Amino acid sequence: MKFRRIVCALCLSLMCGGTFAAPAALAEEEPAEQVEMQQPAPPQIEQIPIEESGVFTAAQVESQVKMAIDLFEKGDIAALQASANDRMRAGLTEKNITGAKDLIAPKWGARVAFGKPYMFAQREGDEIFAVCEIAVGYKTTAVNYRIAYDRNMKIAGFFVR
Repeated sequence: MKFRRIVCALCLSLMCGGTFAAPAALAEEEPAEQVEMQQPAPPQIEQIPIEESGVFTAAQVESQVKMAIDLFEKGDIAALQASANDRMRAGLTEKNITGAKDLIAPKWGARVAFGKPYMFAQREGDEIFAVCEIAVGYKTTAVNYRIAYDRNMKIAGFFVR
């Protein structure tokens, strides 16, 4: 019983001590309003229909997505990296690709069918991206791909789940 009281007293003193000591420690920091003013505002993100982008067409994006999926399935790392932008190229390594495949299922089997592609254009400040999500059925599993392209039709994002 004494041990329990000692622990309770210790916890209470730590909580109260932290409460009273906190304002002095925080007094040296700038007010939150001034910190927020110094940081640039994040770019506005806007989703629009793919055809209204003025840059992409649905047929163009769908064919590029299916080509990227073929390259991913075959494990053609060089071709996949060649079709990616500089930022994505570093992440498209053999280790990452085989790791992603193994996380989903050890054996996928042959591709059975593509699902209906869902796509939109996304504006982020001055940048615009085409984003397509498509389900693909394999003999032993099903996979959802989400692939984004920049205005030069280079892969800017590649997600598999």
